[in-house]
Amino acid sequence: MPPPLMLIGGKCVPGEGAAERVVNPATGEVIGSVPEATPDQIEQAVQAAEQAFSRWKRTPVRERTTCLLAMAARIEARINELARLESYNCGKPYALMLREEMAAIVDVFRYFAGAARALEAPAAAEYVSGHTSFVRRDPIGVVAAIAPWNYPLLMAAWKICPAIAAGNTIVLKPSELTPLSILALIESFAEVFPPGVVNIVYGRGETVGAPLAARPEVRMVSLTGDIVTGQKILEGAARSIKRTHLELGGKAPVIVCADADVEAAIAGIRASGYYNAGQDALLPAAFTHMIQSTSGSWQISQLQWRASESVIHTTTMSRWAPASPRGSASVSQALSSVHARRRTSRLFVEGRHCRAAAFSSAPLS
Repeated sequence: MPPPLMLIGGKCVPGEGAAERVVNPATGEVIGSVPEATPDQIEQAVQAAEQAFSRWKRTPVRERTTCLLAMAARIEARINELARLESYNCGKPYALMLREEMAAIVDVFRYFAGAARALEAPAAAEYVSGHTSFVRRDPIGVVAAIAPWNYPLLMAAWKICPAIAAGNTIVLKPSELTPLSILALIESFAEVFPPGVVNIVYGRGETVGAPLAARPEVRMVSLTGDIVTGQKILEGAARSIKRTHLELGGKAPVIVCADADVEAAIAGIRASGYYNAGQDALLPAAFTHMIQSTSGSWQISQLQWRASESVIHTTTMSRWAPASPRGSASVSQALSSVHARRRTSRLFVEGRHCRAAAFSSAPLS
């Protein structure tokens, strides 16, 4: 496939930096190569967003709404193509992507098209004689957004739509691991939105994300990522009083109480723990739970058996496809962390590397 383009100031341009390989995590196959943005291109993107802001913030709400609805229609017309691209790049099931995520992505654009017309502020009041006090909500300026690798297109929509619906402009950096779906929409963004309103640059966190967030023109940084990256963003934002929106990593523990429906709990832990290839910080972690019951050993054995049923499907067509874009190095790091805690915890089901899927790990009792 030809190298995907970036979007800077309404123009579709190739990155001029070093190329990063993009792989299918279910097989390890290289499915693309994307050049990074250079420091000059990052500066150009931010300056384009800043220049566009003076116009976009004054754009009537109906025009912003029209753009968002037009983009929703563009995505909806390419649902099958984008679902398959997301499946290959993320290692998640195509059927699941098509059934559950694509409609939600389209709906995000339509939701914020409506929300832009219904912004609220506290009621005005007469606090001083002869004067009326009220709160007016104004856009803040250029937003730098850094999206994660587990829901690339959905999280890009979550970051782009509210920012531009409110009259801000944005420079988005998708994950270097899973950029293909959002980059496939570059031309649509260029055709739907005025130049500079939406800018998309590609690259790694240290070479593109960090300098993007540090630009003085940026007034807000939105990050979905790990805690260490969030700390660095906060440190940088504090120096120039940037606003921040941080959704940082983690997994939800599970507590099964004595009066719980154990069968339902086990089914829920297994289903949610491996949903989206196990790449969801909000869902219960199948590997982190506590049981408060006299039949705890039976519950553990049942959960162990259910977890052991989960297998890799390299076609990514099944519901269960625990293949992570983070790759085998991430899996090995996670297993090392678990083994380091053997003194205070017990490991019941351990993964092994699949021969057929170089970048995946299949649970094995």
